[in-house]
Amino acid sequence: MRYQPQQQSHHFLTAAGALLVLGFAFIGYNYLSTKRVSATEDPLVSSEGDTASSSPFDAAQLDLLARMEAIKLDGSILADPNFLNLQDWTVDLGHLDAGRINPFIPYDGMKSAQSAPAPKAPAKPKKH
Repeated sequence: MRYQPQQQSHHFLTAAGALLVLGFAFIGYNYLSTKRVSATEDPLVSSEGDTASSSPFDAAQLDLLARMEAIKLDGSILADPNFLNLQDWTVDLGHLDAGRINPFIPYDGMKSAQSAPAPKAPAKPKKH
């Protein structure tokens, strides 16, 4: 099948338009995905003691860390004679059954459902 000149120019214009749209999409994506950050906004560049630019969330975290550093744990209770004299009153319950075979069946029908044979697969239809 031979293309007529009008069809060839139509295909060329369609291909050129598609490439143009893809080009603009690529340029737009690259422009929007790269964030331009100045040196004053760069999170990697900071000076010591610069708390004015910190967000309230950062201040809350620093406050929490300061309060946590103030907590002192005393391990001397583990060596206390009263602690050492404590007894373990754990009772061994022995072997217990895990539960019913099928926990979703009603309690009334538990024995009949567990003792009933499994349902049979449906018979295959006969070909005529």
